[in-house]
Amino acid sequence: MNDSEVEAEIHALRDGGLLMQLDGNSHVIYAEEEAAGTRLLIDGRTCLLQNDHDPSKLIAETPCKLLRYLVADGSHIDADTPYVEVEVMKMCMPLLSPASGLVHFKMSEGQAMQAGELIARLDLDNPSAVRKAEPFHGSFPVLGPPTAISGKVHQRCAARLNAARMILAGYEHNIEEVSTIFSCFHHDLEL
Repeated sequence: MNDSEVEAEIHALRDGGLLMQLDGNSHVIYAEEEAAGTRLLIDGRTCLLQNDHDPSKLIAETPCKLLRYLVADGSHIDADTPYVEVEVMKMCMPLLSPASGLVHFKMSEGQAMQAGELIARLDLDNPSAVRKAEPFHGSFPVLGPPTAISGKVHQRCAARLNAARMILAGYEHNIEEVSTIFSCFHHDLEL
């Protein structure tokens, strides 16, 4: 990323998660796509990678049924004003407008919706409320190898063998680690 790199080892888990070895530490990661973005669970801690914040798009956060409009199409609504009533798991609830503006419905009353579908568009009173994602121009932090390097012969040889596998699989890797694979045997034999 941006002329920087980090080496990590990633293994798929049977339950859909990932085991990642990074900087000598292991991490368990789960990811789930949602209407608002991607929810990551990293070592039991939740992180939401949000999509662009665009209050002009009034979307269904969960699967639901649009029961009725609470305001007329093309009318002006204020922020935090209910604009539709939806049914979610046999419960009726209003949805609130995140901003003020003129509402233009895209879904009909009685229509079933999936998470992320557009209910209505809002011509915002304040168009500067739309925040777009900005490209990241930074670089990765400087991290060590994925697994901790040990002085034990079998662990040093396993790390170098893994480096050789990475090169044979087509990844860029430090060739010096592979060329010194026999030095760990030679050093041990001298002792």
